[in-house]
This record gives sequence, C-alpha cells and structure tokens, in this order.
Amino acid sequence: MLREYAQKWADRRDFQTLTTALGPLLDPSRPECPHIRKPSAGWAGYIHGASVIFGWYISQGDLVTVLSQPPPQRFHPSGLTYYQTVEEPIIKGRLGNKAVGRIVVIHPTVGGKAEDFQYGMWPHDELSLWTTKFGIPQIVIYWRAVKGEKDQRRMQALKTPIESKTAPKAKATTENTERSQPKTLRKSKKKRKKKKRKNEKGCTGSESIAEHLAPSNGAGKSKLPAVIPATHKKEKAENKKKA
Repeated sequence: MLREYAQKWADRRDFQTLTTALGPLLDPSRPECPHIRKPSAGWAGYIHGASVIFGWYISQGDLVTVLSQPPPQRFHPSGLTYYQTVEEPIIKGRLGNKAVGRIVVIHPTVGGKAEDFQYGMWPHDELSLWTTKFGIPQIVIYWRAVKGEKDQRRMQALKTPIESKTAPKAKATTENTERSQPKTLRKSKKKRKKKKRKNEKGCTGSESIAEHLAPSNGAGKSKLPAVIPATHKKEKAENKKKA
C-alpha cells in the first residue's frame, strides 16, 4: 500500500501515522528537517530510526491499526519488509519492551464498506470475520522488491540477550584472535571502526524525533489512535519526488 494512500485514509479519520507524528521533522522546507543535510543513505536511516521510535511509542498504548492488502496475501510474501522485520516485532513486544494491547487490521483498498471494516489480527487472528463478510477478492497484487535481510539480522541480534553466560568467553576469544592477526589487518579494522563511529555521529536526529513524539503531559500513550501501513513505498523514490 502506498504511503500517500495510507496517509489520506488516516487524515480523514484522525489517525496518527509516522508522518503525522513527526510533522516538521519530515518537511524539507522546515529547518527542523535534516533532509538537506543528509545523503540518501543517511535519510533512509533517519526514516528507519524514526519508525523504530514510533513503533516503541505506540506499543505503549492499547490499540494499533495496521493497513494492509486484502487476503489471501495480506502481507509481502517475502516476509522481509521493514514492517515485518522491525516494526511489527516492536509493537508485539518481542524485544523485551511492553507490547501493545491489541492489533487490528483494515484493508481499505477494497473500497466500500470494507474501507473501515476492522478485525483483530493479534494476539488472535480473526481473519474469518472479514472473509465471511467480503469473501476473498480475485485481484492480482504486484509486490515491490525488498531488501530486508540486513534488517532481519539486526533485529535477531537485538533479540539475543545482552548479558549471556558465554559473553566473557566470547570476548576472550575475540581478543586472542585480534592479537594473532597481522598489524596491518588490525589497523584496517581500527580505521573501519572509526569510520563507523563517524557515520553514526552524522546520522543524528533520534533525540529530536523522540522529543517530538513525546506528549506535553509526559504520558506514555498517544492521544490519537495509531495506524501503520504494512507495506511502504520506497523512501528513495519518495525523496526524488520531493526534490
């Protein structure tokens, strides 16, 4: 589902999306937006970081609404979209955070009464409520290509406990390996680490995103209901249009 379509649907119903929550932080004409100061890769990282914070933020509430394509294939068949590998695990509390109370799903692209018909998707999938009422549409969905292996690996790493019983042994093994390597190789590793730190410093913005998302009363829950489009349009293409 295109982000623009999901945003229009949400605006008409006073739902909060990532775009709604960030406001001027996504508007290139505003000084708060870092779009001009970041390369395309940095901007993609900025959007992904904002999605993570937004996912954590709305998981503190009672309900999250997901917009997706209709059955039988509601989500990308690869299972590797950013929603599937990052956002959904966060709102389900799989990273040790608080899980949202309930996730419901709507298939607005079908139109008619289905545009606002919602049913539970998590913790219990009530798909039969939708298929009983509307059947299974005979449509062809052209899914976009995705590159989600990296996101999947990152999330898997986050799921691994930070403190494990084997951590000291692993550290010692790493140190021994580094000592046995040639000096030139060790130097190149240090350079890569320095370069990585430099890139991390250049991709700031999480603090301003979190501050913008935080309500004025300091409460953890959002005043507006939250909605997430399950399949996002490529940010790179979207940026070209804005430019």
